Amino acid sequence: GGPATSLVKCPYFHLEKLSGTQERDTKGLSFHALTVTYGEARVSSLGSDVVLRKFDSVLVPAACGKYRLDGVFQILCSSVSE
Repeated sequence: GGPATSLVKCPYFHLEKLSGTQERDTKGLSFHALTVTYGEARVSSLGSDVVLRKFDSVLVPAACGKYRLDGVFQILCSSVSE
């Protein structure tokens, strides 16, 4: 998968910068709030997908589990710390 860089991690939340095609997994533990800061990303899971452009956001529910990011993008991903 693509790179994920941890920007902030505390007892309450985790903020990562994501770029490049990659598989992600909520593991049923936390939502993933995604905001595109550069480029365009396709978020796919369970046969559904959505295209996000710069400054678009989507909330991936914890129950979603595995999902995929495709495209040329940078995304901020916030979640509850494990």
